[in-house]
Amino acid sequence: MPKRRSTYQPPAPDKPEHPVWSHLMDLFLLNFSYILLFFPSLMWLYLLLAAGGWLAFAGFLVFLIPAGPAVAAMFDMGYQYARDIPKFEQRGFWTSYKANFRQGCATMAVLLLPLTALLLPMFTQGERPWFVVVCLVLGLLALLEFAILAFSQVALVDLPLKKIWKNAIFLIPLMGWRGLAAAALHLLFLAALYQWVAVTFLAFLFLVPATLVAWTAHSLWPRLEELLLAHE
Repeated sequence: MPKRRSTYQPPAPDKPEHPVWSHLMDLFLLNFSYILLFFPSLMWLYLLLAAGGWLAFAGFLVFLIPAGPAVAAMFDMGYQYARDIPKFEQRGFWTSYKANFRQGCATMAVLLLPLTALLLPMFTQGERPWFVVVCLVLGLLALLEFAILAFSQVALVDLPLKKIWKNAIFLIPLMGWRGLAAAALHLLFLAALYQWVAVTFLAFLFLVPATLVAWTAHSLWPRLEELLLAHE
């Protein structure tokens, strides 16, 4: 009598959980710390969109400066998740904020000049020709990618500021589609925040900014690690 073939199959090995999904609760809590430091600037942005005026525009830009270390700290957390660093070995958000305060503020301040040049046509012109819109989008994409790569370095390496900013420029073409995709995602979210500030603010309040940074860090880390190590 022929033997019956066994239908038993060994269990498949567990698929490792995505670094972002595995830290959703942490990101939810971190998001409140993250946006707390953007809140004054967001209030000025709301006044700017509602009533206009140079004072509101200046307040929006100036209050972005102390939010710079928060961006660096959030990227620090994102890269720790991407590297799968155990929680008991991780550097906390506020510890990173304090450690990166000077470089974070300085990097955000450097970004204000080109940001002002790009945003002025948006807030001072009623109708914008198509070439102005194209230049605005391309300029914001380049500026956002520069900012992402600069704040990533502030979070990851101990380098002088001028070296960090110089590296960020050279890293833009080297990062390829990863850097462009990260900048495009940030630009889409900021465009939604500008267009539908009341609705998007709820998304801003609940998880989106922290998750966006964590996804960016996860996407950039393999290539960024390779480039940073290659230039050591």
